[in-house]
Order: sequence, then structure tokens, then C-alpha cells
Amino acid sequence: MDLDWPDIQGNILHAYKFPRVVHLFATIADDRVADFKQFLRGLRPLIADATKQFDRNGSEPVFNVGFSYQGLAKLHAPPAAPISVAFAAFYQGMKARSQALGDLPESREVPWDEWMARDVWISIHGATQGALEDGIEKLEGEAGGLDFGVGKALFGEALEDAAQNRFEHFGFRDGIANPAIRGTNFRELRGNGKRVAGGEWVPIAEGEFILGHPNERGENPLSELPPELQALFRNGTFAVFRDLEQHVEAFEAYIARQRARNPGEDVASKMFGRKPNGDALAAPGNVMDFHYDDDVGGARCPIGSHIRRSNPRKLDMGKHRLIRRGMPYDTRSSKGGRRGMYFVAMNASIENQFEFLQKSWINGPTSGPEDAPRLSDARDPIATSGLGPRRMLIEGDGTKPPILLLDIPQFVTCRGGQYYFMPGLRALDLLAGAGPEQRTEARGSNGPAVARAGGLFS
Repeated sequence: MDLDWPDIQGNILHAYKFPRVVHLFATIADDRVADFKQFLRGLRPLIADATKQFDRNGSEPVFNVGFSYQGLAKLHAPPAAPISVAFAAFYQGMKARSQALGDLPESREVPWDEWMARDVWISIHGATQGALEDGIEKLEGEAGGLDFGVGKALFGEALEDAAQNRFEHFGFRDGIANPAIRGTNFRELRGNGKRVAGGEWVPIAEGEFILGHPNERGENPLSELPPELQALFRNGTFAVFRDLEQHVEAFEAYIARQRARNPGEDVASKMFGRKPNGDALAAPGNVMDFHYDDDVGGARCPIGSHIRRSNPRKLDMGKHRLIRRGMPYDTRSSKGGRRGMYFVAMNASIENQFEFLQKSWINGPTSGPEDAPRLSDARDPIATSGLGPRRMLIEGDGTKPPILLLDIPQFVTCRGGQYYFMPGLRALDLLAGAGPEQRTEARGSNGPAVARAGGLFS
């Protein structure tokens, strides 16, 4: 089944490439459901579909919309039982699953109850701050008095060098890897697809990211749902939104201590698995075209490094991948400000993709060869957001002994988040209560090239 590009929201199959974003949220009060439906009917023409491409220097803002389960239920009242089984994480929400994700209560600053009340998520991308402000003005014009918390809007801005390579606040290149999806005109297959026997790289099944299509297991999760739910979820995706504070000073101080203890060893790069410029330790001179088959012991790229954990690049591993569309933020100009990443990841199965990666690969033990030295309780040295000890082994290479890092501080704290559903545009019409004459009919189309966007961290 070909992808229905005009029915899929933009920024999913290919990134907008804009360097700025603002995120706004609203709660749907029981007595304002009709007002929100009217708002969505007005918002609908502002949301780009996947066929659209944008000049990163263009003047117009571009919109996306997502709904928590509570928001979806208020607008449409779908049958809850099938959703609770098929999409348990979305149904329960991130708060209910936060402890399993490692996001302990002591590490939170923004109350999760406040995030749980954010039924509607609007993101606006643009080239300039002025474009974002224009977008907010358009949003308020359509909202008709509905409260989207403009005074608490979350602004993000890309950190870029002269070549428009993107970085995160620890100083490492970011947004390098994103999945090459079957049915799209992906820009680079090697390293972004999945590796199969013989060393060939092939694209990843579209059903890993767009609902209504077969996934890597050959399954279509919508096939067992009632027809009305199939129509609601078809051509949509689930988005994970997380506010991740980065403790940059702690990271820099720790690396400075390690330089003094281990002269000549680039501990920061060993923790990431890349040089700051994106060069892969596993294959110097490459940023994407590499794997770990010839470095099974971690002599070049440690087994516990961030990129080796978050994408092991094993044969036939197309599962557990994420589309990442995150953006850094810096609010230090205001009281209590901080630096971090508005992490946005898109996937068709929150449980088998984001949560598997977070629980098993980021917070779980390393999975090197059986005869290799390992730390069974070690976690990702960079991205683990919960409290507790962090340890990492930097394997030796035969010319120098291994290094054991036992005192790694917490570098990332999750300050809140939620699971959202980004519906297809026909489903959005359904949620808005639009009649047939108000709906935009989707037609088949060949899509544009896939661009990269950021996240934490590639």
C-alpha cells in the first residue's frame, strides 16, 4: 500500500528544516468541546501535509497538531477498550509510565499533572522569531478566546554552524541519523535504513511510523480495530514530547576532571560514540555508513556509548527506530532559566519503539559479547534522565588499559512530557466535526526527499 502523502501531517516523513519552533498546549474543558471543534476547523488550512516542502528561510509559519488520549476522547469519544489494548501507552499517558521510563518524582520540576492536562499540542515552525509570532497571532485569531498558554509558550532554536550542521548543548553534532522509510525518497539509505545479510542497506517498513501500514513484523496494528477506529488512526502517528533539561556545567566539569585523570583519552567522545563533529568512532571519517561487526569488543566505540546503545545497527534491526524532530532551547535570560532539548519523537508503537529504547537500551545493561567485560547495572552515560548511579566501561584496545567511570553525574533531567497522537488530515476533519463539503480530499502522491532534524542525540 502506497503512502497517502496528502493525508499525512507534514514534519513526519520529512523535516521542515526550519531553525525555530514554538510549542503551545491547551486543556479541553467539558463545556468548550464545541469551541475546540470550531477552532480545529479554522486551524485545518494552516496545517501542511507531507507533500509540501518549505524553504528554511521562508516567511510563513507552519503548524502541526496532536492530541493526548484525554483530548481525543473529549473530541470524539471513541471506544476506550480497543485503544487501551492496542495503544496502551498512549491510553495511559506518560505520567502513568514515568517510573518505568526512569523519570523519578525527585527529578521533576514541572508537575506531571499539569502535563497530563495538556490535551492539545500545537507546534509552529518558522525561520525567524517574527514568523513564530505571526503563527501565534494566527493561532489566537482562530482560537476565539480558547487558552493556549501563550505566556508559557515553549520556544526552541537550532544550534547550527556555518554549514547548517546542528548541535546540542553539550557541543556534539545532533540530528545525524533518522530512519529511511520505505515509500519515501530518502536522502541517504546507508546507516539510516536497516542492514541485511550481505551488507546491503534497505529501507524500514512504513508501518513502523505511519499507522495503517505493515510494520517490520508484517503486522498492521489497525487491522484488529473496529472500522471507526481504523478511520480515526489511519495515516497518523504517535509523538513523544519530553522537556529534557541538559546540565551543561556538570557535563563540562566532569569531562575536565576526566581529562586530568586520563590524559590523552577523549572521554566525552567515548561516552557519545562520536567526535563532536559527528565523526563515528567505529569508522573514522564516516558519520552514517558504519556498523559494529568489526568492533565487537568496543575497542574503538565503547559498547556502553550513547549512539551504540540507541542504535546498535545489528543485522535486520528495523524495529525500535524513531523519527526525531527535537529542538534545543535556552531560557537562561529569564529567572530560573535553563538549557535543554524539546525532544520530539514519532513512532507507530510507543511501547515497541520509544519505550523499548528508553527502558531497554538507554536505562538497561549493555549487550556486548558474552566474554566481554560488562557492567550489568550501567546505563546510558549521557541520556539517562532518572536518578541513581551512572557507570560506564571504556574498553581497552590492547595498547592501553580500560577505564572505569564510576562517578558519572546526572546530565539530563526530564521536566515533563506527554504522549500525543498526530492524526491524518481526514481524521482531523473527523475530530473537528467537519462535513463532507468542508473536508479536503486526499489523493495519492509521490513524496519529497527526507531531510534530517534533531533529537537527543544521534
